[in-house]
Amino acid sequence: ISGAVKVGAATAAPVPIRKAQLSGDAISFEFEAASVGAGGAPAQYEYRGRVNGKVMEGKVIVRDRTGISTQAWQATLIAPAPRDDQAPAR
Repeated sequence: ISGAVKVGAATAAPVPIRKAQLSGDAISFEFEAASVGAGGAPAQYEYRGRVNGKVMEGKVIVRDRTGISTQAWQATLIAPAPRDDQAPAR
């Protein structure tokens, strides 16, 4: 699997995810971006969770200059992303 995330402002540039894995209903991925809670310093985000239909939820571990924190997260699919191998709709 592959993808990108936006951290912070809606106009932020997408950051590619890495180490993305989907095994059964278990999903995990990581990325590095400026920390929202550490004044923009670099932070490492590690997401681990489960997929159930259109909902993913789990825990995220954030490592930044202030230390390590763990928080719950949830994401809901609103619309599927276009696939690279499909021609645009006309």
